[in-house]
Amino acid sequence: MEDEKKQEEIVQEHEQEQEEKPTTMGGLKSIGFGIILFAVAYYFYITMTSYENGEGIRMNRILLLAYEIVGKNITAGILVLIGLFIAGGGVKEVAEAQKA
Repeated sequence: MEDEKKQEEIVQEHEQEQEEKPTTMGGLKSIGFGIILFAVAYYFYITMTSYENGEGIRMNRILLLAYEIVGKNITAGILVLIGLFIAGGGVKEVAEAQKA
């Protein structure tokens, strides 16, 4: 009984150590995903501006639905804020990984 408890404690400690360590690669992935969200927000804004100007364009149905529900500025702003949040977390993770 005691051996099993000790083994479980060791396994839990090992799992916690692995989860808590920030890595440079994980931070870079987050920064990359944030940049991708910036690009999507830019694409969305430019596409919707062309749509408003009457140019015949093809667009994703999800983009059109988001445009009709909340508009181009709010949707692009939300995407940029999410991108900033994710990229900021990535920068923080890279900084912590460099300290360790």
